[in-house]
Amino acid sequence: MFSMRLKKDGDLNKVYDRILSYRDTLISEAVADENHPASRITVSKAKLEENIWIDKPTGKERSTFQISSNFLNNKRDADIDGATF
Repeated sequence: MFSMRLKKDGDLNKVYDRILSYRDTLISEAVADENHPASRITVSKAKLEENIWIDKPTGKERSTFQISSNFLNNKRDADIDGATF
């Protein structure tokens, strides 16, 4: 996740504060345990993009994926597990 701390007009960016709250409240699958299960979220109106390029030092094709979205929400009981593209 990325956001600038300040907006162009110099005011604090609420999106930045929201991202910090995710860091402090969501539990990663990597550190989850029986007493503290991983957080489950819903990402709506997301876009999945692949970035492909040729690595100049090696001459090999490389790629990464990027998910762009504006909204994360706690998973609701009615939400199904999985991803739809």
